[in-house]
Amino acid sequence: MTGRHFLEIGRSIIMERSRNQVSVAKILRSSIFIPPVNLELGMAVGTYAKFMGKYIMVFEVNQPREWEAGVAPQISGIYLAVSDDLIKWSERFKLLSSYAQRVLGKSIVVAPTIVFDQDDKASGWLTYGYSPKYTSEALLNLGTPTYLVGRRITFEKANR
Repeated sequence: MTGRHFLEIGRSIIMERSRNQVSVAKILRSSIFIPPVNLELGMAVGTYAKFMGKYIMVFEVNQPREWEAGVAPQISGIYLAVSDDLIKWSERFKLLSSYAQRVLGKSIVVAPTIVFDQDDKASGWLTYGYSPKYTSEALLNLGTPTYLVGRRITFEKANR
């Protein structure tokens, strides 16, 4: 990977090694990582988008009530947010609707990330784990194991 990348762990962001700077560990707090009651925030991964001059983060959100009640996911799925400074984040934007919890027999999406074609380009891949009917190693005959899926994604600067 190129550019500056970071990984969300719990409610802290750990800056990883960058091509232009040595390893830096910086712990930040942000409201984007504090989910409302009864909402679970899963894995969140992001990168610095040089072409926009912003940080872009993709993350999974899980609403347990949806899969517990057997209703279609309305809140659960993969989201995107942007930031200028890693502290204040934009409103989250939903990219995909699906359960983000590993529930046997359900369609799931997990562990999203964005990989840009080049540091200074506005296009790349949104990748994530996917199963149309999640199963476990012990129950392989009852579903489909999780596999990697990639979708093209392109960003454009907003006209203001």
